[in-house]
Amino acid sequence: MKKSNTILESIEGKGFLEAIFNSIEDGILILDKDLNILEINKFLIEQLGMERDEVIGQKCYEVIPKMGKSCDFTQSICPVKEAQATGRSASHLHVYLDKEKRTRYVLTKAIPLKGLPIEATAEIIKDVTELAVCETALEESEKKFRSIFETATDTILILNKKGNIVLANKALERTFGYNIGEIIGKEVSLLLSEGKEKFYQALQRIRGNEGLQLALELKAMDKHAEAFPIRLAISSFRLRDDIYFTAIITDLTEAKAYEFRVIQAERLAAIGEAAAFLTHEVKNPLVIIGGFARQLLWQESNEQQREKLKIIIEEVGRLEKLLKDVGDFVRPMALEKGFVNVNELLDTILTLFKEEIERQGIIISKKFDDQLPLLKLDPHRIKQVFFNIIKNSIEAMPNGGELGLRTSTLAGNVQIVIKDTGGGIEPSILKQIFYPFFTTKKEGTGLGLAICHKIIQQHAGSIRIESEVGKGTVCYIIFPIID
Repeated sequence: MKKSNTILESIEGKGFLEAIFNSIEDGILILDKDLNILEINKFLIEQLGMERDEVIGQKCYEVIPKMGKSCDFTQSICPVKEAQATGRSASHLHVYLDKEKRTRYVLTKAIPLKGLPIEATAEIIKDVTELAVCETALEESEKKFRSIFETATDTILILNKKGNIVLANKALERTFGYNIGEIIGKEVSLLLSEGKEKFYQALQRIRGNEGLQLALELKAMDKHAEAFPIRLAISSFRLRDDIYFTAIITDLTEAKAYEFRVIQAERLAAIGEAAAFLTHEVKNPLVIIGGFARQLLWQESNEQQREKLKIIIEEVGRLEKLLKDVGDFVRPMALEKGFVNVNELLDTILTLFKEEIERQGIIISKKFDDQLPLLKLDPHRIKQVFFNIIKNSIEAMPNGGELGLRTSTLAGNVQIVIKDTGGGIEPSILKQIFYPFFTTKKEGTGLGLAICHKIIQQHAGSIRIESEVGKGTVCYIIFPIID
């Protein structure tokens, strides 16, 4: 006891530190070089539920955390030994089970005490279990958030109060084609094609209103300047006295396409029902009207009357073609396949347009593969496809140009390329050219390319059209080679 009193007296100096020593709400031990306890403060005695005399003289590890053995200094888990060896402060987080088998986290810090009669070290012991549990829960919560954030299929953005992007998930790279590093710090308007003003108005409306969420349907634009429809949901939150926004972007391209297909299917179902009625109720009268008009045209000598009859015949012919196109499109397609020489079939189509080609001054460029295998196709249907596409190319060059046709084998398929140097097709129109009833022609039915697409699909083939305004259009048709 005399030794501990000497130590305490040395610490007290002028006699006022004892009260501070015993009022600190962290455990404090004074240890000699052999880890024997020389002094303990009141707070730690109460925490241990022991008497002071029971503690003094014992090894620190026999009391805290009652492990019964010395800490392994080689693994740097005994801060007292580390402080003794280095002469500097050291700390370590101990984890152990208490009497109730609950995990406890204790932070210990050892401080060498200099200028004393004997070598001694102060060990400060703080139970940080509650803090550690909170930090662990926070880390787990952050991991869950990060996992959800990074694996979300929708693009998630965090914006500052100016609308600049401060955080983005990986879905942005898939949807917009940008690397995340390219977009951080940029205004979110960079990702929008249409509706920028509407978006910023929404930001102002929800600014500071954490209970409000707005959803907008806008047009976005990817890195390659391709526009596509999106739904953008915005909400706000406050962090460190600053306002931030969460923007969740959903690509609606597939949803809109599906919606369009459903509408088209409903329209086609209605047209299919009407087609049978029209064919029966309208086609026969049209044939009669057309026949009588042609008979009258042969007999009529008055030029004015002849012109009127010609108009009747033309309009009857247009209606008959419309009925035929509708019927071809809605009816199940029966194919009568045979082996077809694609090169010869293309030459046949060119012969049919010989007069138009010469009249418009169109130059024909052909590059046919002489070793092209025969394909098992329905010659009548495929002739209809080539006729329609070549006709469109010729119509795109009223003042002349070049019409190129090329055939080749490509990875077990035959590829047919039809290229013109016409005015090209606007991107907004190009996306819709295979949609039924979509047309830009005054006299068109909007079924020509839709029927071509259906015929090619029935032959297990594919068709793709590329176009650039002012330069022309290229059509790629592929059919599989079947032995």
